[in-house]
Amino acid sequence: MKLLLVQAYLGRQEPPVFPLGLACLAAHLTEHELLGLDLNVAPRPWEALRQSMETLRPDAVLISLRNVDTTWYGDPFYYFPHFQEQARQIRALAPRTLIVLGGSGFSIFPREIMDRTPEIDLGIMGEAEGTIQALVAQPRDPRAFPNVIYREGNELRGGALAAIVPMEDYLPPRYDLFPLASYLDNPLGIGVETKRGCPLNCSYCTYPQLNGGHARLIPPARTVALLRELKERHGVRRFTFTDSVFNMPRGHAENLLRQLIDARLGLQWEAYFHESHFDGEFLELSLEAGCDKFWFSPDGITPHALKALGKQQTATEVRRTWRLITTRGDVEANFSFFWQYPGMRWRDFLALTGFYLRHRLTRHRRAVITFNQIRIEPGTQIQTQAIAEGLIAADDSLLPSQPGEMMRMFYQRRPRGLFEWSYAALLALKRQLSPS
Repeated sequence: MKLLLVQAYLGRQEPPVFPLGLACLAAHLTEHELLGLDLNVAPRPWEALRQSMETLRPDAVLISLRNVDTTWYGDPFYYFPHFQEQARQIRALAPRTLIVLGGSGFSIFPREIMDRTPEIDLGIMGEAEGTIQALVAQPRDPRAFPNVIYREGNELRGGALAAIVPMEDYLPPRYDLFPLASYLDNPLGIGVETKRGCPLNCSYCTYPQLNGGHARLIPPARTVALLRELKERHGVRRFTFTDSVFNMPRGHAENLLRQLIDARLGLQWEAYFHESHFDGEFLELSLEAGCDKFWFSPDGITPHALKALGKQQTATEVRRTWRLITTRGDVEANFSFFWQYPGMRWRDFLALTGFYLRHRLTRHRRAVITFNQIRIEPGTQIQTQAIAEGLIAADDSLLPSQPGEMMRMFYQRRPRGLFEWSYAALLALKRQLSPS
């Protein structure tokens, strides 16, 4: 079969991110003729789509929807309407071609997206590698796949279970499916997995729903071999590990770091780290292995805040990690926090403000603190709490019907007042203190 693999169009120019999900699918579709298309790197997206459809004349179009929006309170851009336009364009170009949708963004809102996008024939929930080969071979019988949503008249059927792929079946992604040159200038452009699944249970996060609640490990030697190929065949010089948390389990991460050091590839990379598995020894090992930016998501700075957010690190571990980073002047890092969450108290807000001011006094220009609000997503503890507090109704859709509804999707305590004013003052201070 001829298959067109398309990364969903975001609707605006952003630093391009390699379509890792589609590259993973492509590794399992060796018997088919494939063409990859990322509309986000095409100068004229709709013209590129038309040309690809006319050139390949695909039997099926496989679309990956990574995100429906930015989930960033300071930049609440809604991608979903642009994806819908893309689906309409594909259907107009090929009225009888099978259109299959997957990706993490789809898997969070599967039925709503299928309902609002009638052009989509089939939707795959969760990890699709174990499904895609058999599904494209027999698309007219989707009932055989528990993770596939399909249409039966005007009804949506199936999709009872999101698929989780055993790592024994993991194949190296097809990085040659898309021209890598388009992504090399973005520090986060090239993603590499070392595992899937997340053992944490943060109150706002969908990762355990999407990839399971325990880590499924890829042998470090396979990861190093893949990195060697990326460097020697594709000219990659830096990349990012896409794991939800790189250093859990710590032993697996340390094994990989030592093998990277021994391989002498000279690659630079960045990743998300968890403070409970981070110390001076691990910092030095990571630096020696090529890490040049460390991302942390403690979200809160007090024991009460961390408990309210379902975090598994302690306030002591957060502060210890921050001291390790800021003690050195040559380490780039980002610490992200939420400024509003269920159960937040004034003492938590004042502790966060004090922590930020203390950070500014270190004059460490390569370590930054960022603030965000929680994007409420289906199936999370935050959704349950927001319903209990009357911020949203149990039957409220968390997929906006229009871009103007984006702000309503963030957790915001009521009544709004002194907290909001105080936070606005903190952000104004942050802007004033930031170097120009």
